[in-house]
Amino acid sequence: MNTATTDYFRSRLAALREQDALAPYAWHFAQTVATLAPGDNQTETAPDILFLAATLAAHHTVANKHVCLRLGDIATIGSVVLADAPSDDIREILETPLPPDFQKKLLAPNCAFAVVNGNADADADADALFPQDVFKPLVLEGGRLYLQRYWVLENRLAAILRYHTATSHPSAHATCGTGVSPVCAEGTASPSLADAAPPTAAALPIRTRLDLDTDQLAAVAKAATSPFCVITGAPGTGKTTIIAVVLAALLHANPALDIRLCAPTGKAAARMKEAVRDEIARNLVLDDAPEVRQKLAAVETGTIHRLLRFNPAKNAFTCDAANPFSADVLVVDEVSMVDLPLLVALLEATPPACRVLLLGDKDQLAAVETGAALADICEAWRQRGDQTFFAELSQSHRFSAGSPIARLKDAINSGDADAAWETLAGSDTAAAHAPAAADSSHAAALALAPAPRALSELETRLAAHLRGHSFRDYPAAASLTEAFRLFDSFRLLCATRRGPCGVEAANRAMQRIFRMERYGRGFPLMITENDYFHNLHNGDIGLCWPDAIGEIRVWFPDESTAAASAAGAAEAAGAGAGAADAAGDTGAADAAGDAAAVAGFRDFSLVELPAHEPVFAMTVHKAQGSGFGEVLFILAAAQSRLLTRELLYTGLTRAKLRCVFWADEAFFKQAVSTPTLRSSGLAEKI
Repeated sequence: MNTATTDYFRSRLAALREQDALAPYAWHFAQTVATLAPGDNQTETAPDILFLAATLAAHHTVANKHVCLRLGDIATIGSVVLADAPSDDIREILETPLPPDFQKKLLAPNCAFAVVNGNADADADADALFPQDVFKPLVLEGGRLYLQRYWVLENRLAAILRYHTATSHPSAHATCGTGVSPVCAEGTASPSLADAAPPTAAALPIRTRLDLDTDQLAAVAKAATSPFCVITGAPGTGKTTIIAVVLAALLHANPALDIRLCAPTGKAAARMKEAVRDEIARNLVLDDAPEVRQKLAAVETGTIHRLLRFNPAKNAFTCDAANPFSADVLVVDEVSMVDLPLLVALLEATPPACRVLLLGDKDQLAAVETGAALADICEAWRQRGDQTFFAELSQSHRFSAGSPIARLKDAINSGDADAAWETLAGSDTAAAHAPAAADSSHAAALALAPAPRALSELETRLAAHLRGHSFRDYPAAASLTEAFRLFDSFRLLCATRRGPCGVEAANRAMQRIFRMERYGRGFPLMITENDYFHNLHNGDIGLCWPDAIGEIRVWFPDESTAAASAAGAAEAAGAGAGAADAAGDTGAADAAGDAAAVAGFRDFSLVELPAHEPVFAMTVHKAQGSGFGEVLFILAAAQSRLLTRELLYTGLTRAKLRCVFWADEAFFKQAVSTPTLRSSGLAEKI
């Protein structure tokens, strides 16, 4: 094979572009890099090897969502440009080997106009490598090739993490902006992390009726005493319980603390608020501290974009390192969904003395955009045995260790495809074909059936599965509150958007099963873009429902009005203990429809809505941060790069009571055996 031709790789990449196998951005980025080459005709003068490097690095970042390209891990173009069922011509191009001296060639003088050697110490300053009068779009560091922007972001995040976890971090010694030192025990100041080991959980005021397990007690101690803490664990392991206990302890010692709770999506933020409120009502012991209960209930919860005051006109955040938001304690949920640029923006805008608690499930799907920062941080600290700022919860309080869902979850996480399939195949296969029980808590926890092959089969089987299911009753519910409760009792999850088992086909089938007109009573909608004017965010779910005069409007749960309604009802009744029950009662206006406003909900006319789509079914990615009584998870019987271990794990753990799989053995095992790997250099830098 002659690789000496000046445009050998460029011509091969052009063929991939013509077949839509290459991300358009990658091609245009490489063209831009080539125009920087010295000479009369820069694009043609640029070395062919550089064009290849720029294209692959951009494709790997934009299409595959990696932070960098590890040159030692790639042998062919197809190692980066992935394609499902490629044609023979495309396959031949994808099998093109890369030069064995790829990295050496990139550091040669004829590539110096575009590539900078980033091999510096951990505190490398971007300004030193990138003077204002010089633009070098590619960084080669330790065998990793970056787009300049992501190299800078990764180094900034590493520097932030090193600062937050340093023994000299101000919050380990100084006040949290309130005049009171961080506390580790009731009424005592936190010692310097440099001077003493963190206090044990026994020294903390554990204000909960629950018996915390060993991992939870350790997590409480770390979260309450460390300036920075990452807590990871599967759904049901008690992350929300820990946060409620820690915040109650901190507030009991200092009621003036400014606390912020946030999550990457509106749905996740609402669930976080609801979960914390439930912990306050059901489990926290605060009879001697009503001011703490009141303060906890009033803690502001919202999206990260809202906290950073995103300005859509400028496409930028108002809050940044020069203009941080105000907070003494920051709690961020669902961090696995947060991409690298957003996490950097959030932590840079955090006040230097603020205590930071990051929560998430490192085994879930990574962020939709670039990077997998939470997984990188957890893996780095776990491998080094650094447990000071890291707590991992392993015991599920939703499913017992020997339950079918727990065993399946563990087998999937370990990558044991045979054990996972054996667990699933040994479940109640008949239940996957038969109509579900009206009360899914009394149905088999796991069920299995083959994947449908056509849309007509999908619709027939869905209709049979839902026959007698309480979910079928949600459009006829007597109140909006009841409609949402029934609607969230079941969700259809798909691995893909298109195809006979994709979201689009499933939504059409479900609409026919319900015989529901678009925008008719009960029609479910999911917002697909952020609308800051109306405070609607990508992933928010609403139901079409008539108002008091019978006009169809779209209603979304609103935690702030629900909390206010609950507090008002409790105060009127003269019984604070009834607040939790009042929170779920939207009153006569809801049930009888005799008022336009419904407590706990916001409503919009159809013309006010931003971009949206039906949501009888949703992708697993969109379901992150949510939980449903029963999940029906459909894996299409087709090869797909989307079938990964994390996809199965995330879909399975959305189920609170029951998960039904429609899947074939070969493709299920393929998914279990295919972990999601996102390249970065973050672990080496923290």
